[in-house]
Amino acid sequence: MDDSVSLKLPKNVLADLKCKEKVKSMFSLDYFSKMVKASSTSENVSINLGTDYPVRLEFDIAEGKGHVVYLLAPRIESE
Repeated sequence: MDDSVSLKLPKNVLADLKCKEKVKSMFSLDYFSKMVKASSTSENVSINLGTDYPVRLEFDIAEGKGHVVYLLAPRIESE
């Protein structure tokens, strides 16, 4: 069973966007959604992506008194 998700955000909700090239990676939707849920109390979340590289999700917690960094390895399909 393949899970997929597509998220499109309007530019006005982005604090910053830096994109040098188009990237594509597959991640476990179950793990990724848990990471995103944990970041829901933070005002700003940084997501770093690269083709077949781990996704890096960073955000502050406890009113800036703590900082969380999650890394999630991509799913690699065997041929």
